[in-house]
Amino acid sequence: MDDPKSSTRKRFWEKVDKKGPDDCWNWKPPCSGEGYGMIYDSFSRKEIGAHRYSYEIHCGPIPDGMFVCHHCDNKKCCNPSHFFLGTNQDNILDAAKKGIIGGPRPAIQGENHYGAKLRKEQVEEIRLMLSNGVKMEVIAENFFVSRSTISSIKTGRTWFSPAVSPSKKRYRSLRDIAINNNMPTEAEQTRSPNLGENNPQSKLKEKKVKEIKRMLADGYSLSHIAKRFSVSRAAITDIKMGRTWSHVVLEGEAVTGMVDNDIRQQLFEERL
Repeated sequence: MDDPKSSTRKRFWEKVDKKGPDDCWNWKPPCSGEGYGMIYDSFSRKEIGAHRYSYEIHCGPIPDGMFVCHHCDNKKCCNPSHFFLGTNQDNILDAAKKGIIGGPRPAIQGENHYGAKLRKEQVEEIRLMLSNGVKMEVIAENFFVSRSTISSIKTGRTWFSPAVSPSKKRYRSLRDIAINNNMPTEAEQTRSPNLGENNPQSKLKEKKVKEIKRMLADGYSLSHIAKRFSVSRAAITDIKMGRTWSHVVLEGEAVTGMVDNDIRQQLFEERL
């Protein structure tokens, strides 16, 4: 019969993705609700955190009341060189300092924060857009971040520096926003690998989307258009509202009256 200690150690290494000495050694199986790997210790007959088990086999027993904390902030990591011991308060303060949980403001803020996706001048521009009534969805799309990122800036959950002074700057279109921020214009964004028909989940081609937009402008119902292009009504609604395919525009064309005659006749017959 296998020794309980050696049996646990064998199962531990089978479940750890061990890499270089400075890399994270991630726990491969599903983790707990708190994000930590868990392993059943046959010797103590209880389930313990994989990171705690790793500390014990590499560094020795963990003193009572002490936590095994991560320098790398990766809860799945089992590399002992990424660990340090601390009290519960030390663990909370370290997480708060790094912006992982609420509490004291992180010591490193703004674009110097390890998780920052924006620069200071971009955040100032975002605040100006918000103050001018530009929708969060539009801002998020043009800065290539999520809506929740814009919402966090708006509510002050991130980028805690004082808000910029009020401005009279107004934006007439998405093109104005793009040009003002040195970002791709709508036409240029069509070449982005993640937009439009280049998106792996896309069910439509740009030519069809333009036809859909013409039909919408001509007053055809969402249901008729969805049936014509074999997509859901919700997909047509998203195009109409600009939640998808907002980069596709009908440049230099009169929007009304542009639906092909055969499509117009087909939809007319469907209405009868």
